[in-house]
Amino acid sequence: LAKAFLTEHLAEFAGHFALFGAEKLRKYKITHAKPKLHLKLGSGIDYFEGEGTLEIADERISLLDALKQYRKNRYITLNDGTQAVLNAEYMDQLSRLFKKRKQGLRVSFFDLPLVEELMESSAAEASFSKSREVFSGFNTIGKRSVPLTRFTGKLRPYQKAGLQWLDYLYANKLGGCLADDMGLGKAIALLSRIYPKAKAPTLIVMPRSLLFNWARELDPLAPSLTHCIHHSTSRDWKAALTNNIILTTYGTLRADIATITKTRFHAVILDESQAIKNLNTQTAQAALTLTAIHRIALSGTPVENNLGELYTLFRFLNPAMFNSAADFDRDYAQPIQKENDDAAADELRKKIYPFILRRLKDEVLKELPAKVEQVLYVEMGTAQKKHYEDRRLFYKAIIDGEIEKNGIAKSQFVILEAMLELRQIATVPESKTEGLIE
Repeated sequence: LAKAFLTEHLAEFAGHFALFGAEKLRKYKITHAKPKLHLKLGSGIDYFEGEGTLEIADERISLLDALKQYRKNRYITLNDGTQAVLNAEYMDQLSRLFKKRKQGLRVSFFDLPLVEELMESSAAEASFSKSREVFSGFNTIGKRSVPLTRFTGKLRPYQKAGLQWLDYLYANKLGGCLADDMGLGKAIALLSRIYPKAKAPTLIVMPRSLLFNWARELDPLAPSLTHCIHHSTSRDWKAALTNNIILTTYGTLRADIATITKTRFHAVILDESQAIKNLNTQTAQAALTLTAIHRIALSGTPVENNLGELYTLFRFLNPAMFNSAADFDRDYAQPIQKENDDAAADELRKKIYPFILRRLKDEVLKELPAKVEQVLYVEMGTAQKKHYEDRRLFYKAIIDGEIEKNGIAKSQFVILEAMLELRQIATVPESKTEGLIE
């Protein structure tokens, strides 16, 4: 009974309390040890591959073998038969970070700060010296010089800070989500730095309602940039490719994906990027097939409902950050959302933190009130008013009859139908009159 208790709970207690009398555990063939992680990894673009070992009580064991044993038994058997009971959070983190490959193991470039926390500092510095520079560079972004010779707008201090962050990501070929309420100006400022040096075009995808807003801002802020809107029925992709910037919608992207995906872009920017939040939608799949050197997302709400949306966002921005959607669900979404796993949540937060810049209007514009509301009343024209009144009387007669016959509970559909059409006549009468009434 004592051995079963120690095997299952010793590591949990040792994580919170000082352990005395550990030598008395020998008769149970149990030891509690803090392992040391040793890595020999070759560097790649997005991943490091090689070998890893855990040193436990002066004995070394393959990291992959240790993880396999731990997942099965919740302890690791040493050469003398002793069962090494290890900290569960430490082992679970190793399991999330290191993946088995045909030749040894692999760890993502984006996990290096987390891996360093598990190693002695001297060993980490020797293993990841170049990559450490990229992550440590985030601490000095504020000192980064970002001259703007072809940008005619004026940036506030917080906008300059946002541009410095975007420029740092761009210089290191890393994707990021600018989760500001106001990201358009900073993105245009970055584009003005990119061209004319860059030769391939940049594709900016957005909801249809933002198309002309982007076009209207590009001309005065970056007049040196050529741009076009690729959206109407007369759109010409070949002609669009002659421009620095191509503006299009998510709907057009889906419709033209077979053509668009053949182009290798210098950069792709997704505005209102929550449009790709569901991995299984055609919009998300189309966005993930785009080929580009640089990727940026703009969104005031990068996550609206669940952590799966975060996976899709970073699958677009930095494909090597997470493994498969199933791995993300197992390692992060399920533990955090269903089990309230603080360790997994903290790890995920550290992992994505450098690649999301989140600031709200009320945080950066202290001199402005939170919201300014102005109500403007617009009277209908004569023809519009007559059409509205005709349809109102038409629906009133129908609704009165329906309520008398079936009661109000069963008349809700026709009531909603009436409200919808009357609202459309009041706001966009062209849509209900084939353009005859403006």
